[in-house]
Amino acid sequence: MRYVTLTNRARAESELQPTQSKLVDKFVEVAIKDSYDDREIGKTLFELLVPNDIKDHTHDLENLVLVLNNKSAGLPWELLQNRLDVGANPISVSSGMLRQLQTSNYREVVINPSKRTALVVGNPPTQKFSDLKAATTEAKNISKQLIQQGFEVNKQIGSNAHAILNALHTSDYRVLHLAGHGVFDYDNEGQYEDAVTGMVLGDDIFLTPVEIRQMRKVPEFAFINCCHLGRIEDDPQEASDNRHKLAANLAAELINMGVRAIVAAGWAVNDSAAELFSTVFYSCLLKGLTFGESVMEARRQTYYKFEKSNTWGAYQCYGDPDYVLTHHAASDTPNTNTQVKQLYFVSENEALVALQNLSNAADSARVSSFSKLQAKLNDIEQAVSVKWLSQASIRTALGRAHGKLDNFKQSIEHYTAAQQLQFANYPVAMLEDKVSLQTAWALQLYEQDESNNQAISLIDDALKMLDLLDQFGHSIERWEERGKAWKRKAMISKGRMRTTALKHMETAYEQAHKMALEYCQKVSPYPLVNWQTSKVIRYLRKSPNSKITLDKSELIYWLNQAQQCANNRNTVEPSFCSGITLAECTILSYIVENDELSKTAIINQTVEYYSQAIARGAAPRQIRFVSEHLKFLISMLSTRKNKNDEIKRIVKVLEKILDMLKGSLA
Repeated sequence: MRYVTLTNRARAESELQPTQSKLVDKFVEVAIKDSYDDREIGKTLFELLVPNDIKDHTHDLENLVLVLNNKSAGLPWELLQNRLDVGANPISVSSGMLRQLQTSNYREVVINPSKRTALVVGNPPTQKFSDLKAATTEAKNISKQLIQQGFEVNKQIGSNAHAILNALHTSDYRVLHLAGHGVFDYDNEGQYEDAVTGMVLGDDIFLTPVEIRQMRKVPEFAFINCCHLGRIEDDPQEASDNRHKLAANLAAELINMGVRAIVAAGWAVNDSAAELFSTVFYSCLLKGLTFGESVMEARRQTYYKFEKSNTWGAYQCYGDPDYVLTHHAASDTPNTNTQVKQLYFVSENEALVALQNLSNAADSARVSSFSKLQAKLNDIEQAVSVKWLSQASIRTALGRAHGKLDNFKQSIEHYTAAQQLQFANYPVAMLEDKVSLQTAWALQLYEQDESNNQAISLIDDALKMLDLLDQFGHSIERWEERGKAWKRKAMISKGRMRTTALKHMETAYEQAHKMALEYCQKVSPYPLVNWQTSKVIRYLRKSPNSKITLDKSELIYWLNQAQQCANNRNTVEPSFCSGITLAECTILSYIVENDELSKTAIINQTVEYYSQAIARGAAPRQIRFVSEHLKFLISMLSTRKNKNDEIKRIVKVLEKILDMLKGSLA
């Protein structure tokens, strides 16, 4: 067996793995003979099939796509488990695992239906095979789920072969779901001239690849479950032994036709476990999760709930990991007669995806759409199961989403709850975000009530958290966060405390600037501009006896560096950050030069830079940074003792800029 591994290098690594086909086939037969989960077989198959060079890296796998030929597609890859990963789950459970079929025989022109239509076939009647009540139940449940999401469903449950074939060829379907008996190379003890492979539609009548091939429009998605356990002892032994080949055979035909994604059961499944898998899978897929996410969630829930069954591994899932079923244009609108259901999550993974999507949307949302995002977040939070709140991943995602909407209190509450969990496996990035939100909340509380002592405590706690994080090593981002914390503390404090805060602000931003210069070999405008800003503010606020100096030539040099970086970025890809860099450099140059004659031009230029930056697309959090920086400058200069006329003029210019930007900052 030849393995070709796609790496993060400019090569695909090929390796030939010697295998004894008959030996492997024997283990496969044992693995799939029933639905009992014998984990030792999965471990043995792993040792037999996987090259040694790959074995040691399976614990690093995240999402895995196996590109298989017709021969290797018949193997139960989903069962593989590394015995040396102590306490680990099978690979397909701990990581996402999908298949793709390597083929040279494919339909060149593929036409997929655009409407929300589905054909669901369940348990066709037959005398030669047992009655599969579980197939009937599955078909009814799937039909219900599809209808609730606005699909027009043709239900052929318990229907005869004539009705099923008519339904298959007289309409087009985006979804095809088959649940019933299946056979592979079945000749009914020699009574058939040619052996048959396909789904049983009735006595001596089968749905084979030939009939499927004749469909003019190709379903986008297909689910084939011809392996219900039912009364499996009534089925021919050969059919039972070859179910994995049947799944690969039917799937291959649909894949060659151009189906986007397909799920096919490879062997006899436990009826209850199969019901859970299909229900969770469809629920996720119909709510907009990707094919890969839906498969992974269905596998995991089935694996954990039915520990003694291998049904979680029976489903061979082929397709694009990022395929989504319900993401279509106007022609894809749901049935208007379908009532809108209250938001409901089947799994925590589904809730995590919804929260991640909302956080991403908030990053590019306008202020006017924040109320809608807030309402959506409220719906998501209400739909999150109480028991899921004991998971750090859910708490972290809720905290992040609230933080993106500037719900500081709620965000910090969720982050704090994540820290206090017994299994607090939250990321370090959560603590960094908590620090940023905590200092922003402190500033908000101070602006609402200057006597609120909680504001200072919040920032002091944030600085302690940064001290703790720095024990693991310094980073540019944490130096920036430290500078921001001291900047906000300067805004809410007075006297000596403010003087100290400004000094620490300068130190932190200088360290961030130096680290960026060392590791990135170029300036980073944000810490550079704030470093120079703190130097200028400290110089202008100094007492008569202070030894603080300001080297204007050095200041001009660094401001030119920041402006050049921003201009280069504007040439390639103008952004919010490059725009505000130019605005803040212009302001700082004016403060230092204090040229009264250029005052009007400076105001107009600065407002233009800010307005252009915001127009490029800025989240409310970014817009808040603009007003916060201007308020910082005004506050630091207007509270300076013995203000002279020059400082007063500068403050008036800054106030004018802030006033002119009110419309853009709202």
